Amino acid sequence: MNRRMTGGGFRRVVLSAGLATLALAGASEASGQADEQPARVHRHLGVANAAFLSTWDPAVHIGYLYQFSLRPSRISTDELGVVTVHSPRWFAHSMVSVGWAVDSDGAGGSGFSGLGQLGVLYRFDGPMTVSRAGVAAQGSLAPRGAGAVARVGFLHGNGALSVGWMRFEEPRSDGVVVSLELLRCILQDLGLMQECIVF
Repeated sequence: MNRRMTGGGFRRVVLSAGLATLALAGASEASGQADEQPARVHRHLGVANAAFLSTWDPAVHIGYLYQFSLRPSRISTDELGVVTVHSPRWFAHSMVSVGWAVDSDGAGGSGFSGLGQLGVLYRFDGPMTVSRAGVAAQGSLAPRGAGAVARVGFLHGNGALSVGWMRFEEPRSDGVVVSLELLRCILQDLGLMQECIVF
């Protein structure tokens, strides 16, 4: 025997279907937002630099640069449900490199050289592709010395210039130091990691 659905029964079916649809939509939106979680940003880059350490004779190095954000990224959602990821601004900075100096001993003799930095940077959207700036402690081997530099990143983070002052062991005199760097995702190019900038 066929049963006819009453008006009340039909309304209950429609209401139940509507509630189920809203519940599924809410779960889907929550799942989409869960995919975006606050996370720190890490930069792994290869470095090639030319440094002038209180002399016009250059020291040429290759090495590794690692930076990570001091705070995680921030996630916000507007009234339309659009999720926006706000990248952090402050980064810890480290760099170590080794190479060859034309005047490694301050007396005209060439040889092995090393250069390292440890500091903090602020990321911003500046003019002429300048993207970050900060300060760092800098040390060198052959010639042996230590000091502080101001560091500016340009070419959207693919280049950097450091200028500062270092004290050296004799016979190298204390003075102004300048280094110019080119940065490259060499680890990614070699297939050793999937991304050189990781969120």
